[in-house]
Amino acid sequence: MEQFKIVHIIAGLNPGGAEMMLTKLTQSVAKEQFHFHIISLSDEGELGPLLKEAGAEVHTLGMSSRSFHFRDFWKLVKLLRQLKPNLIQSWMYHADLINSLASYFLQKTPVIWGLRQSLLTPGFLKPKTRFLAKVCAKLSGTPANIICCSESTLKAHVEFGYRSKNMIVIPNGFDLNQFKPDQGSRKKIRTELNIAEGDILFGMVSRFDRYKDHENLIRASKRVIEIYPNAYFLLCGTDISPQNKILVKWLNQSNVRDNFFLLDQRSDIPRITAALDFSVLCSHSEGFPNVVGEAMACAVPCIVTDVGDSANIVGDTGIVVPPKEKALMTNALLEMASLTKEQKLILGTRARKRIEQLYSLSVITEKYESTYRKAILGRKSSC
Repeated sequence: MEQFKIVHIIAGLNPGGAEMMLTKLTQSVAKEQFHFHIISLSDEGELGPLLKEAGAEVHTLGMSSRSFHFRDFWKLVKLLRQLKPNLIQSWMYHADLINSLASYFLQKTPVIWGLRQSLLTPGFLKPKTRFLAKVCAKLSGTPANIICCSESTLKAHVEFGYRSKNMIVIPNGFDLNQFKPDQGSRKKIRTELNIAEGDILFGMVSRFDRYKDHENLIRASKRVIEIYPNAYFLLCGTDISPQNKILVKWLNQSNVRDNFFLLDQRSDIPRITAALDFSVLCSHSEGFPNVVGEAMACAVPCIVTDVGDSANIVGDTGIVVPPKEKALMTNALLEMASLTKEQKLILGTRARKRIEQLYSLSVITEKYESTYRKAILGRKSSC
């Protein structure tokens, strides 16, 4: 069987949604069928060594995010001509635009774009990023495919002006060996927090951001803690710490500070997630939230707001509420807190099964591989 050479173009290789999905894809793709070259427009970042370890060849261009010079672009074109790829995939607007411009110098090479945003309003995207998205919208009929990470991402971009005929959805995939039920981690994390096995532990893994709406969760928790004094809330992510004055102010205003753990960034998210009884996502804007799938893979039932693809991921294995609705979020928290151990186990088992069937890394990798084959073989047959 012929081995196809796939080039991936991405702005950088520090951890983020696109970067982590590319890393997982590189680790799981069929190596006898596909060989990956990763071109980072900037540097190797944190993920470069992992990609190399997974068998990819990593190239860096040292480009600045603040400026773009023709010599940098020509360096990319020369590298692509040297590599002679069967297909070029790019990840996000900056890389998508450069990918399509470079493809004019490699006219027989099919191009695939990657989109991950689901909110393109001026207040959410930086002006430069929004401008790039507008330019890409004008060129959106040229790639063989545009891969969106969620249905909400596809819909948002069609409304923004992208052509829908070549757009497809391939969601993020989850490593079921990394995210799984883990009683050992559950016990260790609870010991670290000094809470009992029978205490109720809700968790929200997310950076501090106005779109994540931690304030709504905190206000909703007040009634829950009054009824269940042994209910605790674990928050972790960038800027989730006792030094965050805004966050601490909200906790003090609701008089719930003693029932909240602020853990900042953690490198052991699979262990943290496995320690939870319930996972909560309170956002009023999302695309495809990885934290929901990761919790479900750990057999942790989820409460999510109906934004992005959250409801599609959860299905009938958790509770979905409208965003910014404190009373409904409170009711959802109370409903979960009232579940017996057996009921929680049934719900969690169903959640993991849903991830296995629809969102496992193996299932998602096969979708990428199939998309690559169709684009490459379709281009060959038309030549």
